[in-house]
Order: sequence, then C-alpha cells, then structure tokens
Amino acid sequence: MTKPLYSFSIPGDDQFYNELKAKVYAHFTQRNISSKANGAMWVKIIFMLSGLVLTYLLLLSGMLNKTQLFIFSIILGVFVAGVGCNVAHDALHGTFSKKKWVNRLLGYSMDILGSNSYLWKINHNNHHFYTNIAGLDGDIRENALIRFSPLHPHKRTYRFQALSLIVVYGAFLLLVIYSFNFMHIFRKAPQPNMPKTHPVKEILKLLLFKALYVFIWIILPLNFMSVSAGEFIIGYLIMNFTAGYLLAFNFMAPHNFEETYYSVPPGADTASWAAHQLYTTANFTTWNKPLEYFIGGLNFQIEHHLFPQICSIHYPDISHIVKTVAHKYNLPYYEKRNFISLVTSHFIRLRQNAEINI
Repeated sequence: MTKPLYSFSIPGDDQFYNELKAKVYAHFTQRNISSKANGAMWVKIIFMLSGLVLTYLLLLSGMLNKTQLFIFSIILGVFVAGVGCNVAHDALHGTFSKKKWVNRLLGYSMDILGSNSYLWKINHNNHHFYTNIAGLDGDIRENALIRFSPLHPHKRTYRFQALSLIVVYGAFLLLVIYSFNFMHIFRKAPQPNMPKTHPVKEILKLLLFKALYVFIWIILPLNFMSVSAGEFIIGYLIMNFTAGYLLAFNFMAPHNFEETYYSVPPGADTASWAAHQLYTTANFTTWNKPLEYFIGGLNFQIEHHLFPQICSIHYPDISHIVKTVAHKYNLPYYEKRNFISLVTSHFIRLRQNAEINI
C-alpha cells in the first residue's frame, strides 16, 4: 500500500511505545548493563579502524601486483563501509559513550572518509523522525532519477529508474563527497528541514576535511603507489563503488520494500511514531552474524529506528522484545530472510513506484 491509515505524530499516551520502552530498558537494568558500547563493540571498532588503515597502507606499500591491487581495492571499500556503519554511524547517534567528546571524536571518521558529519546528522535525524514521509524525509527526497515515494510527482524519466539505481547506488559515496555536501552546505539544493544558514565553523571544517580527504585518498596514493593515473582511477572507483553499494542498499532498501508504507506530512489525525517506524522499516538476514558484524547491526533496522540511542551491539538481544510487543498490539514486524530477498523486494517496490501515477 502507499497511504497508511494514519497521519504522523507522537501522542503522549502511546501504550505500545511506552510498554516497549519499559521492557527494553528493563532488559538493561535487570542485567546491570549499559545500553552504550560494551567490550565487544570496542573490539569491533578497533578491528574496523585497523582493517581500514592496514589495507590502505598495504595498497600504498608497493608490495602488490596489479591484480592484487584491484582485489585489495574491493577489500578497502568493504572496510570504508564497515567504518561508516560501525564507527561513524553509532558515534553520530551518540551510542558509544555517555561522554559526548568520545562520540564526537569517533564521528569524525565520517569526515576522514569524505562525507560530512554535521550535514549527515541533520539529514539522518530528519530521516529517523519522518521516515518515508514525502517532503520531510531527506533519504527519499524528490529527484529526477529515482522515485522512492509514489506520493512524489511522476516523471517520464522514472521509467528507467532500475537502471539509474544501479549507477546512482554505486556512485553514492562519490556523489556525497564531491557534490551533495557542497550543495547542501552552500544551499544550492536545500534538504527537507535543513537550516537556512550554517555556522561558519562548520563550513570551514567541511573545507578542511575535504582537503584532508584529497591528501589522504588521492595525493598520497598517486605519489606512493607504483601505478599509472588510469590504474589509480580504476582502483579508486572500485573502492568507492564497493562502499557505495554496501552503504546505499543497507540504508535505503530496509525502508523501500514491497510492504512499505509512504505518507504525506502530518494531518489532523494522530498515530504512534513508533508504529510508523514498524510500517516503514524491515529487518533482514538477522541470522547472519558475519553480515551483522560488518554492517553495524543495520540488518536490525527496526530496533535501530525505535531505539537509535542504544548501541547497535545490543540490537539482537532486544529484537525478541520488540517483535513480541509489536505482535501484542497487532503491528507489523517485517523481516526479509536474506539480503537477496530484501534487494529483490527493493527493486520490485521501485518498479511499482515508477509505474504509479497518483
């Protein structure tokens, strides 16, 4: 369906969400554990950052032949996505530590990877609050290539959006690094609910981190790697397309699948914000521990959207609570068996959106 039977709000007497919060936080209280990062999460952070740095240094070392260079470019792309999902994402949600400076410091990993933590937080907070609401959720904003919401105006170009998706998702990280960040900070392409002006210090930080990114990821490799400019470009694209696909599908597909609800901005009626998250979000491959490890628990997307302030390492443990309470209140709890089924459902949904003309 395309239009849910509710408008979006957060009523204070939401019985479902109140009961769910009580049971989830009781899980931590009764076990005397923190909802922030535990030892296993800190080990994962060290692994992801070490894997990124060591793979990067190995590529610069001159020890690899041409074939190995391209293979390790893929591996580096996996670690770029791994750091983005496990380190930057959790840090910018403030889930690692109660100390803000710790989260802020780890959050800068996103800036070193080329994106911008300041702009990301604004857009991502809107996405969490207004999931799949046309005109408010920046992740499904109207554009010329892909129609994520069937409530957006229809364009003839959407007939080719399955092909557009393959290109755009691969180039996702490159578009963020070289285009979207600059357009949004300088207000060339306003985001939903984006401030009209940005602090000067944030603009300067963006420019400084972009210069640092160019130095780390382009200038140093070109000077140390024994490859031609053309071979470097191929390896650079392989790395970024690998990371781009992993990031784009993990963030977009769980909110754009066959059963997904899409809605318009809030109206007079009220409904539970928490229920809205269940109608617009799906889990996938929750049985696959290696996948869960590398994508920062984003396969437990439902738990993440309901409790973004809880560290991702805890999502598997609280998922049975969320599922039980959701079923008690006759709310959906969408789960896709594996990543392939999620991606297939994602393509089907977008094909439907391309054909619907409301």
